[in-house]
Parts: sequence; C-alpha cells; structure tokens
Amino acid sequence: MIEDDAALARSIAALLRAGGHAVDHVATGEDALAVVGGEPYALVILDVGLPDIDGFTVLAELRRRGEKVPVLMLTARDCAGRPGAGAGPGRRRLSAQALRAAGTGGAGAGAGGGGGAAIRPRKSRSDR
Repeated sequence: MIEDDAALARSIAALLRAGGHAVDHVATGEDALAVVGGEPYALVILDVGLPDIDGFTVLAELRRRGEKVPVLMLTARDCAGRPGAGAGPGRRRLSAQALRAAGTGGAGAGAGGGGGAAIRPRKSRSDR
C-alpha cells in the first residue's frame, strides 16, 4: 500500500490483515518505486495524492518499467458529476463485489487520503 495518511494506512492495513492478507506499506512515491518490482505483489493500492510524486506518475513509471501488477487507485478528490473520472486505457472502476471476487475481501473499496498498499500472497517483512 502506498499511502501518506498514517491513520488511513493503519485502518486499511488492519482490514486487509484481518482478511488474511500480508500488507507492506510505504508513504511516498519514491519509496513505492523502490519497493514495487522487488516483491511479487498480487495488488498495489496507490493513493493519487502523495506528498512527493502523484499516484498517476508513479503508476505510469511502474508501467514503463513493465510492471503488470493490478493497481487500485485511491483518492479523496471530488469526482462527483464526473463519471469515469480518471478512467483511461487499462483503468476501470471496481466495486466491492469485484474486489471480493478478486480475493481482496472488498477492503479498500472506499476512498480517502493519500498513499497505497500492496497485497502479496506471502508474508510481508513486518509479518516475518
């Protein structure tokens, strides 16, 4: 998970861990770029509003590097009245039902703060 709001990151991580997922957390885009790719993540939860590099730029760099891990973007930005805001090639809206079907238990389906989270199938550094 890449999320700069510490309280939000703790809440999302707790929900994911309660669902049996290992979670690694970093708070900046630079840290995300350093970590993602070095671990076999099943999903990355990425905040749009990071303090150093915005989440869209982080995602673009990950894709440029050939990273194919699914990315769930989080935002506290107002997208009301703008259906499909942020949509583009390879992007789609996900419902809680789709997240449960993907095995994430629907956690993280809400919006909020900045940052992201990564879910991986094996134990995280903090779980070891």
